[in-house]
Amino acid sequence: MAVSENRRQKKLVKQAAKKKAAAKAMARIQGGGLATRIARLAKAPILHSGAPDYLWKNDQGLGIALISRKLADGQVAFAKFLLDVYCLGVKNAHVSIVSYPVYRDHIYLPIFEKMAVETRPPAYVRKLVEGAVDYARRLGFEPHPDYRAAREIFGDIDPN
Repeated sequence: MAVSENRRQKKLVKQAAKKKAAAKAMARIQGGGLATRIARLAKAPILHSGAPDYLWKNDQGLGIALISRKLADGQVAFAKFLLDVYCLGVKNAHVSIVSYPVYRDHIYLPIFEKMAVETRPPAYVRKLVEGAVDYARRLGFEPHPDYRAAREIFGDIDPN
């Protein structure tokens, strides 16, 4: 009885893996996921880029970095990164495309005004984020899974 149950379980696992692979292939054919869309939009003009000044001045080394791009249709593509510059690198990442009013009221104003993030050149933000990721990897920590999609916002920004 146990042998047939094991076979059944293996068959179900195989079927689930096939369905998942088919869904991934279909997503690639239909233009990919959010990361692919963001990569295509990464040549749009920079709207805002910023990082906190206090990252190196406090014991925690935590802060949010933001970069956004204004799209031709009036929407905004943005990525925000919760950084831990002393250990974990990118603790969290979020990337999305929203209307300008939503971006202004729920992303930009809370981050730049309430969290005291300052405007920085896009190259500074990219170098800060990627430097935190590199440092954390040397310590054995990988960035948050959403970092892979969020990093596409940098596009052709030269961190040097």
